[in-house]
Amino acid sequence: MLYQYSLDQNDYLTFLYYSTSKSKKVQKRRALNKLVLMIIYVLTGMMLFNRNGPIASAAFFLLCLPLYFMYNWFEKKQYVKHFTRFISMHFQDRIGKPASIELEDERFHVIDEDDNWYAYADIEEISEINEMVIVQLKNGVAVLLPKNKITDAEELAERLNHLATVKQIPYHKDLSWKWK
Repeated sequence: MLYQYSLDQNDYLTFLYYSTSKSKKVQKRRALNKLVLMIIYVLTGMMLFNRNGPIASAAFFLLCLPLYFMYNWFEKKQYVKHFTRFISMHFQDRIGKPASIELEDERFHVIDEDDNWYAYADIEEISEINEMVIVQLKNGVAVLLPKNKITDAEELAERLNHLATVKQIPYHKDLSWKWK
């Protein structure tokens, strides 16, 4: 069966958020950034305590406490800015263009700007999140299938899940995933 869809900028953003959140390297870097920020706050607070006393140090900590918890918001804005620029540079010509995927017994056919046939053995893993199904290929290419733009998205997800079981492809259902 042929499933038709088109991708917009939000679909690419969701994919980049998801792949970034699953990267061990990025997880470590984000945790390290928060740790460094905390260390800077503590050292500055201790320096203020030694120079100006406990009132200045307490005032500094009360000012920095909300900033520490707002760090995730600032970081997300930074990722949005970076990813938006990345999408406009690399995927602008694909946004809004019609695409389709056709599943067969031994291979699947993706039609977008290119016309590609892939064997199921080429699939590294399939991930399903609330907004889309991501078919990650071994060559680094990802086929994004937005659920809200495919008429029979539930059926497509079920067929991919069944194919993953039969072909022994890892299938990750992460419906509660959110960018943090």
